Amino acid sequence: MNKKLWKVPEAFVLSPFYGKGAEITISNDVDFVQGDLFHYDIRLALNCANNTEQPWDNLQTLILKVKNLWLNEGLPTLTQCFHERNRNKARPYMLYYLSLYIQTMIWLQERPVYTLNAIQEQLNHLPYAPMNIRERISFILNSPDHYHSFITLKQLFEESHKKWTIYLMKKN
Repeated sequence: MNKKLWKVPEAFVLSPFYGKGAEITISNDVDFVQGDLFHYDIRLALNCANNTEQPWDNLQTLILKVKNLWLNEGLPTLTQCFHERNRNKARPYMLYYLSLYIQTMIWLQERPVYTLNAIQEQLNHLPYAPMNIRERISFILNSPDHYHSFITLKQLFEESHKKWTIYLMKKN
């Protein structure tokens, strides 16, 4: 396992994900659903990615992986955190699943996330974006450890799973 500490590129500095001067450990053998936030996209931006299959090479598999990860790990974990009223424990999970949601939305365009600058606006213009996505993403970004943000993220995943499937059916 080859690991190295890198500075997070300016294009990925966005609170609450990363602040100025943040660092990330890059590993060559990390699946896109593990590791740090936007790990796969940052690896590409730093030219550290190996020439393996891109997450968007098989969109059906991508959607299935993300859906299963959310339903089997994210949703139960976050439900438990908020049931226990443990916002501190919930925060890293909320950030991880929000980043995964954003990545999936962009990856369905068959490209990586190039920047988080104006990400709400980028998402708003996608043909399969849920209603009010700009406002909903902004709300979660402003208070990722609040219960209402969890409910908003849960709704985004539920609505998007349907829209992603329809989008792919029309695309093929």
